Amino acid sequence: MICDDLCLWRMQQEKEQTLFKDVEKAEVMTSPLAKKLERIQNKLLREHDTVLHVQLTNLGIAPQVYGIRWIRLLFGREFPLDGLLVVWDAIFAYSPSLSLVDYICVAMLQFIRNILIGFDYPSCMQQLMHFPSVGDTHYLVERALHLRNPKMYLEPPSWQYHRMDSSPVQPSSPRKAKRFDGFGKVISSGASKV
Repeated sequence: MICDDLCLWRMQQEKEQTLFKDVEKAEVMTSPLAKKLERIQNKLLREHDTVLHVQLTNLGIAPQVYGIRWIRLLFGREFPLDGLLVVWDAIFAYSPSLSLVDYICVAMLQFIRNILIGFDYPSCMQQLMHFPSVGDTHYLVERALHLRNPKMYLEPPSWQYHRMDSSPVQPSSPRKAKRFDGFGKVISSGASKV
């Protein structure tokens, strides 16, 4: 009799634990931040860099793993203070909705693209959780602005270096575009080649 009660109690505990885990997982997956991160990785990244998106998907790296850290602190752990202030200035100057945050995430992923493509899960997670030093955060801001609105903002001229690979950047037709100085000011506009 005691054995039956113990078995019944244990089955009930396991059932409750499974139920709680399912509820917690559903809450995490339906939170606004989780939806935002899913959109960043599965829509924006796929749109701008399909190879990198496929690699992260194949490795099973969920955007919540690195993205919560990045976005909740508005990149506060990823950049030194002087660089962080440049990123924050751009985020707040661009739009009150902070929509540039999504594109800064994509630019950051592209910045370490070859590391993420060339390595295994633990190495990729190390890079995502301890983002490597960026020499000039203006570059990432310019890249994010270009990703957000390529007709208005030119691709940063040194993008090929920062991509850390040897594939050439394809030239495109001349167009009117603006360059952003990182502080909300346009530093040039007019016809230019990218």
